[in-house]
Amino acid sequence: GGGGGGGGGVEASGEAASGDELDTLVAPILAHIRMVVSGLRRSIPQCRALVGVLRGLWSLLAAEALKFVEEDLRQRSSWRLRLMATGASERISSAMSAAIRDALGHDVKEKDLDPPAPMKRLGEFIGGAANESVSVY
Repeated sequence: GGGGGGGGGVEASGEAASGDELDTLVAPILAHIRMVVSGLRRSIPQCRALVGVLRGLWSLLAAEALKFVEEDLRQRSSWRLRLMATGASERISSAMSAAIRDALGHDVKEKDLDPPAPMKRLGEFIGGAANESVSVY
């Protein structure tokens, strides 16, 4: 994506989650991930096994976020909460792919960094939801 531009002004920025707010929300989750990853690195010396576990964790976290967004859509609650959830999961995804990259070093393959299915679905969801919210019933 990227870009988009166009008016909206103050109202639009009020809808969007501020970076600071997102940082505050995600910080404890990222700290927890760092702690878990360092524990896993100590207990699973085999890189490939470690990556399997990390990818499983990534998938689990993405599935939780997806469940939240789906539920939120059903209840037609605030668009802003969904933005927060996706913003958070994107940051968590970056943290997980960084951990995988660190674990594998030069042996990292593109498929290792490929987001798990729930993460991809979350991306589609948000893309779809953005279009959906504009249509009038």
